[in-house]
Amino acid sequence: GGGRGCAVAGHPFVAFTCFMLFTLLAGPALIIAGGVTLASLRTDVRGLAIADFRKSVQGWESDYLKGFSSRGSLYVLAKADNTQDRCGLPDPEVPGRPVIFNLTGGAMPLDTMTDARAAEEDPPLMLSNQHKFFNASLLKSSRWTTNEPECSMQVALSTSPPVDGTFPNSHLEVPVYRSAPLRCMRIEKTEESSQRSGQSTTRTTYKLESLSKLAKHLPQNAIMSHAYAALPSTQGSGGSQTEDTCARQCSNDYYGTWIPAAGGQGSLGSCTVRLVLDDLCLKVKGGVGNGTLQVDNSYPAQGPGCFWNPPRSSFASARYSMEQGSDKQTHGVDFMVRSAHDPWLMYMAKTKGTGNFGMTQAQKFMMGLILLIVGGLLCLCWVKVCYFGRKMLSPKSRPEERPAGAMQGYYYDATARYYKGPQRRSAASMAMQQMPMGMQPPAPYGQPPAPYGQPPAPYGQPPAPYGQPPAPYGQ
Repeated sequence: GGGRGCAVAGHPFVAFTCFMLFTLLAGPALIIAGGVTLASLRTDVRGLAIADFRKSVQGWESDYLKGFSSRGSLYVLAKADNTQDRCGLPDPEVPGRPVIFNLTGGAMPLDTMTDARAAEEDPPLMLSNQHKFFNASLLKSSRWTTNEPECSMQVALSTSPPVDGTFPNSHLEVPVYRSAPLRCMRIEKTEESSQRSGQSTTRTTYKLESLSKLAKHLPQNAIMSHAYAALPSTQGSGGSQTEDTCARQCSNDYYGTWIPAAGGQGSLGSCTVRLVLDDLCLKVKGGVGNGTLQVDNSYPAQGPGCFWNPPRSSFASARYSMEQGSDKQTHGVDFMVRSAHDPWLMYMAKTKGTGNFGMTQAQKFMMGLILLIVGGLLCLCWVKVCYFGRKMLSPKSRPEERPAGAMQGYYYDATARYYKGPQRRSAASMAMQQMPMGMQPPAPYGQPPAPYGQPPAPYGQPPAPYGQPPAPYGQ
């Protein structure tokens, strides 16, 4: 209510009050923030993170790059024997054996440094001598069945294709697709009439909940591929909508399956969509040797993968997206394997996935100084409030007429009740009480004076009416 009142045009009193409340809170808050920012100058967070990154680059180039890139390819073994559709995996060369994906070593796809000041560092920050193992493969999504809400495959790594078709004991369970519900939401919005009649109308609309809710249905070491923007809605124009709006949005926009409400007053249906695997990336310990690879779950941060997961501050191994219309026959999946000592992973860990190492010492100093100055100026507004308030409340300094200035006029109006209230005595009454003893007040304006030789009317009594004889002497 307060925020809405501040936005109403034509109400300078309300707007000024809101502004003063804002300065009351924002001034001290900015001063505290500025002080904290200046205090953080004692630790060069950016410098320490860059130092760790440079150390990682040196260690990678001297100790790990040669051993990791000594082989031209790696192999991902996958199988899904306990499912009806085998998760859409291609047919193996030999029935009953796992599917083999050949990952080729190289620098592609190329990683880039996104820190705005990376080139200004001395020496400049660079991601050179990159090496990873990568391959893009297709899954046969036409085999996916609706009676299996999810399907997981077992994934293992090897430096050479298995000769006898045996599957390594050390493997990961990776969901290829997983069903997730989106609830239909009823939204009631009250709109005021434009004619200022005090009346309002309530409009009810229906829509599916945000796509960001899908992330809670993913495995622990998985993230969504990107932040989905709002897809075009099939809602029509007009006033009240019906629940059919959610059903149309489900089938037309989300390519999902609409499930009506089970029953009960106020219950709504839901849309079942399918989350599909887009990328799988694993980080392994050290170099390649002895035909085995071991997934690293701790360095340079927790997690077995290469994708930074902000909520958990760890690395996720899989990225998912919502199934689109183009995925009805085949769906592409990218496989990648990186060394745990790859500088890119250290870069992501030190920047929390943002790619920015943080502010420099000079930037933090300027930021803290600006916050202190702005906060101090806002606090000065309250000094001015106290000054004008004291001036307007003091009878000695209060002006006789409303001042022309905006702030002075505001305080003049705000203190008018103090001077015009029912308890306030008139100026004439106060003046008569302050007269010396024996002095009589003058006759009211417009009344004739008392006859010569007659005593004046008693103090505090009205004079005789005009044209009437005065009261007898002594009465």
